[in-house]
Amino acid sequence: MADKSAVKSSKQSARALRERRAEKRAKAQESTKIIRKRKG
Repeated sequence: MADKSAVKSSKQSARALRERRAEKRAKAQESTKIIRKRKG
């Protein structure tokens, strides 16, 4: 039982990391767009 719960938690953390990375990427894209606008 403990092994199964460990696998579940590891999968959840992996999903959370992916979501955080996606958020960071979105924020980075927004910031780059703003910088491009300022340059223009």
